[in-house]
Amino acid sequence: MARGSENIPNTLATEIMRQFGSETLTRFMRSLPAFKPDPELPRSLLDLLGRLDEEEGSQSHPRRR
Repeated sequence: MARGSENIPNTLATEIMRQFGSETLTRFMRSLPAFKPDPELPRSLLDLLGRLDEEEGSQSHPRRR
């Protein structure tokens, strides 16, 4: 294996993680019905999902500094 190709998997993984963390992709995924909670879920589960969203939004994202 050539010396320069050792870094390709790390570079690819970094790029994938960067794209998954992008605001554009996050906004797009939130618009898809498959990523929305079922309105028939018990209220307690919907409340927990809401709290999870709040926590994720309040923490600083290490890749976005």
